Amino acid sequence: FGTGGWRAFIGEEFTKDNVRLVAQAVANITNRESVADRGFVIGYDRRFLSDKAGRWFAEVLAANGIVVSFIDKFVPTPIVMFKAKEMGCAYSA
Repeated sequence: FGTGGWRAFIGEEFTKDNVRLVAQAVANITNRESVADRGFVIGYDRRFLSDKAGRWFAEVLAANGIVVSFIDKFVPTPIVMFKAKEMGCAYSA
């Protein structure tokens, strides 16, 4: 999503269900574009629930046959983008 991100209050609009809905939409696009095999990098920062949201997102992508590389530590957004480019991934979040 880049630095623009998803602006919402945690527990109101930013919920597990909504994260999973967005992830499913992204999975649909990824599969429709036939780039699931190129993979997807997911990272998270220090914000509350960021790590859990990343895992929820990854679970949905993986359930849709998309290869996921999960950065398992706090990282700034540019690192996620760098890893996606370095690995030749289709997308990152």
